[in-house]
Amino acid sequence: MGSHHARVLSQLPNMFNLQGVYDTNQDQCERVAELHSCKAFASFAQAVDCADVVFIATPTVTHRDMALFALEARKHVFIEKPVADSTLSAREIELARKRHGVRVAVGHTERFNPVTRWLLERLQSESVLSVNIERIGPRPPRIKDVGIVTELAVHDLDLIKCFTGARIDRVRCVGRSTNGGLEDVAQIVISTNNGAVGAINTNWLTPFKSRIVTVATKRLFLVGDLMRFKGHVYAYLDSGDTTRYSVEEAAIKWTEPLVAQAEAFYSYLGGNASSGTVSLDDGIEALELALKCLEDMRASMG
Repeated sequence: MGSHHARVLSQLPNMFNLQGVYDTNQDQCERVAELHSCKAFASFAQAVDCADVVFIATPTVTHRDMALFALEARKHVFIEKPVADSTLSAREIELARKRHGVRVAVGHTERFNPVTRWLLERLQSESVLSVNIERIGPRPPRIKDVGIVTELAVHDLDLIKCFTGARIDRVRCVGRSTNGGLEDVAQIVISTNNGAVGAINTNWLTPFKSRIVTVATKRLFLVGDLMRFKGHVYAYLDSGDTTRYSVEEAAIKWTEPLVAQAEAFYSYLGGNASSGTVSLDDGIEALELALKCLEDMRASMG
């Protein structure tokens, strides 16, 4: 993800001036630096010293220490999701942000998916009854320090909160590891404080990728494909009758989520609290929900 962030930041020279990159793999660091015409820093401390804003896209277990180092240097920070590997670590980041009066955002990129934005626009005047999200695919070789709940389902817990406009007050989760490591399959059921329900199906067992969202309201049934950037709206022709409906295929304009996210973060850095960037509070809430899922999953496994 760090290389993708570097690419996007280098494409937005009117917003960001990419000073350089740092990676523990020096060969990778130099390749990315050469590709985007910036410095390959020899240490994280050197990178922080040269920056006003620090983007952290590293293994989750390193987020706390790196974020605290940058915050103590009074730098603004962008942290890839999940914000940390524990609630305690996330709260330490929050305290450091408050202590130094800097800005922190979290990289929940799916909020900036054009299909997510389309769904949110269509749901503005609707009362959401249920949300179902399928996020499946093969195991990614780069993910080694967290399981699928913290890596992927954290996206969907955040999206369900956005689609329903409510607080998630109950989560139940079953899952397992199929290879003796961290969990790679999970089923999650949630309810919100406004009566909506939701379900998340996620795994690293499927040979193909799929990211499908369905949302039911009293009047509409919406289907969004987060990967293929397609959407359909099924409008019930008679109230309460789901057998007769019209079908509309949405015209969704593609924009790269990482670019939209960077633009929102830039606006947030400029003082726009309503830029749409994902706040540290939102990132912590999504992490806490994911950790509750893991607790429930472990309890159900005995």
